[in-house]
Amino acid sequence: MFGLTDAAHIGISAGLTSVTTAALGSFVLLKDPKSSLYRVFSIYSFSITVWSSLLALHVFTANRSVAEFTARYLHVGATLIPTLFVHFVLQFFSNRKRKTVNLLVAPLYVITATLMFLCINGTLVSEVAPKYGIKYLMVGNRGYIYLVLYFIACAAWGLSTLFLGYLKAEGVRKNQIKYLLFGSLLGYFGGLDNFLYL
Repeated sequence: MFGLTDAAHIGISAGLTSVTTAALGSFVLLKDPKSSLYRVFSIYSFSITVWSSLLALHVFTANRSVAEFTARYLHVGATLIPTLFVHFVLQFFSNRKRKTVNLLVAPLYVITATLMFLCINGTLVSEVAPKYGIKYLMVGNRGYIYLVLYFIACAAWGLSTLFLGYLKAEGVRKNQIKYLLFGSLLGYFGGLDNFLYL
């Protein structure tokens, strides 16, 4: 794209993503801070902000220590993204009480906390190496595939639920779901290539 290196493309798109998701999350939260649906969506947006801002820093840094730190801690956002997406979609379509939704997503948060811990402590991500024009790109260890599979499974469930909801919806609700589905497809398919670099 416009003669950009892989590193510049990844870093610039991650930086732009961090700005737009922070703005979106803030806008939604300020619109109705008492709405649990809006709060979950805002936290989801902020987790994307954490991941993408640390990814941009990771790609552009020339300091090995900063690269190792960001390689581990960008996964705080990366592990929360799929779980919060499922939580949001469940709540968006749910006629159940909030406690029921929370019980359904509680096991996902346990998986998230486990994956996050394993990334931060160096079990899943411990090294950085030069690759694709990036001076210190993170290297996923053997178990990293479980994080990738978890991410894909949650994203696929959320996207398919949005699609099925779109097919059944009518009027304004159908239009809302259309925009959610389009934005989510764009985000997940656009972001999926980040796993391909590892």
